Amino acid sequence: MKKKGLPSEVFPGGQSFPLRMCFIAALVFLSFFSCSYKKAAAIPLAGSGSVLYAHSKDALEGVIRFSEPAVLTYTLEPAAAVPEDQSLEIVYSLTVPDGTPAADGAAVSRWESDYFVVLRIDGDTAWALPLSGAFLGMDGTFRLMRYAVPLTVRDLAGITLGLEKKDGTGESGAEEKPELIFELKSLELQDRWFGFFRDGDNLHATPFVSAETAGTETAVTVNPPADYRTGIPVEISLSGISARAALTAGTGRYDYSPIIGGAAEFLTIPPGALPENPFPVKYSGAGGIDSLEVRPGGQRVFPGEPVIADPGIILYYPESAWRDPRYELFQWDRFPEVIIFDTADYAVQDLLFKRLAFFVEKAGFRGRLAPDSEIAHLHGWNAHDYRAEDLARFFEEARRTGFPLNREERELEQILLERGILLKGRDNGITPGTGAVVSISRQSEGYLRSLFMVHESFHGIFFIKEDFRDFSLDRWERLDPAARRFISAYFDYNRYDTADTYLMMNELMAYCLQQPVSRAGQYFGKTIASRLENDPRRSGALPEKDEESGTWPLLGDLFTREAEAFSGFVRSRYGLTAGRVWRVYQMSL
Repeated sequence: MKKKGLPSEVFPGGQSFPLRMCFIAALVFLSFFSCSYKKAAAIPLAGSGSVLYAHSKDALEGVIRFSEPAVLTYTLEPAAAVPEDQSLEIVYSLTVPDGTPAADGAAVSRWESDYFVVLRIDGDTAWALPLSGAFLGMDGTFRLMRYAVPLTVRDLAGITLGLEKKDGTGESGAEEKPELIFELKSLELQDRWFGFFRDGDNLHATPFVSAETAGTETAVTVNPPADYRTGIPVEISLSGISARAALTAGTGRYDYSPIIGGAAEFLTIPPGALPENPFPVKYSGAGGIDSLEVRPGGQRVFPGEPVIADPGIILYYPESAWRDPRYELFQWDRFPEVIIFDTADYAVQDLLFKRLAFFVEKAGFRGRLAPDSEIAHLHGWNAHDYRAEDLARFFEEARRTGFPLNREERELEQILLERGILLKGRDNGITPGTGAVVSISRQSEGYLRSLFMVHESFHGIFFIKEDFRDFSLDRWERLDPAARRFISAYFDYNRYDTADTYLMMNELMAYCLQQPVSRAGQYFGKTIASRLENDPRRSGALPEKDEESGTWPLLGDLFTREAEAFSGFVRSRYGLTAGRVWRVYQMSL
């Protein structure tokens, strides 16, 4: 196994210079204040009100020529106040004399085998600045290197930059190596983060990141010492994932399956889905990645700002991390027009959606706002899905007639307005925007939560994708007559309004996709068919039964064919498949 990373003599590997060198560096740093040369540098310290002064002509230029190295010394007046959990980003380039970027070229490799460019902060902490992306196993040229080191000082008085030998002697010289030029471009105070990402031909990185390769397998680890970790909850994001992979964060494990046939993907694990101590963070999988970032998660205002997550994360997102004990609100990361409610139980879910279910889908109630006294004893749904048009009709009817909605329904209306799923006109009339809402509940058993998540999520895609609706209508219109009779009877059994073609094609799609294709025959040919067998009004919709197996083989065959067709469509369009809408599955926390 080949491990890449900055060596341990300087801080990215977790060790400082030997004490003797730190002492010498501190004495040298103090002497800078008595230096006669002092001019304001053109390079600002962004994020502070301080002036950066250069104490030599080389520092004024911000240039270190490796063949004749100089020490660049800077002080700040006044000393810059450093808030908690901040980093200093240093931006620099490495070129050869003709100005051509030299990263990962011959000049860099010849020098970085023996030397560091060392950043010292207030004569104390020393950090080795990477000369290329080699410590992450990256090839290619970077126009700029942007390296963010965590600060522990509360007042930043000055920094030095210099070329130093890796053996710790502090000596450097003009060995016969190709000339290499380091140029300081800018400095900035920014919120502390750890990891790396590529931005065009720029490389952003921090200390405490290492990469290992073994054949086609790559492992990237981010593991800052405790003294440098932030006390703020963090989120983890990755990009460029193109194969099955695993992410561990402390005691948490998350298995990733890429979008089928799709381009390299991104993934974000929100703070609530991570353990209290998420370090070390480690990605392992076939092929490299473009980024791995650990950043402060920030505070999202409830309920206006949903938690952005993959459905697989939502399924196991701990209730202890919910911002309201009644429900949590999420936004599907791949389809941001779809928001997902997870409720504490069916009672809360009913307060939000039961009246909507009767207004939108229930035979005998559609288009009418039913009072609680009329529907209290009736069952709504254990999971829900609604498009913008139906949501707008519901809330506009309530506004127009002055119907008394409950607290949760009013909250729902406000959330939908804030997300743009509903719009409000000049006369306060409610009109449809763009998007959809789906809901599942913690009261559902584990296997049902997964099934409901798949079923409702495909409804969400259906509502926002016209090509999906067109395909579903085509399958409904071409459905075998025996299959149509059966499924219509089953939907009637569940009190759907079977006269609504839009509703029927939508439900046909979701029932076919809610489990893997391999289970469709059993599900349609036995599980739900048996529910109609003893129903005198609907049993006539069943074809001939095979008494020996206790199944209806024709239904199994017909609906397996439908499931294959729908699964093939979502696979080709969205990289999904029957029975799965998630890319990541949380294994432990």
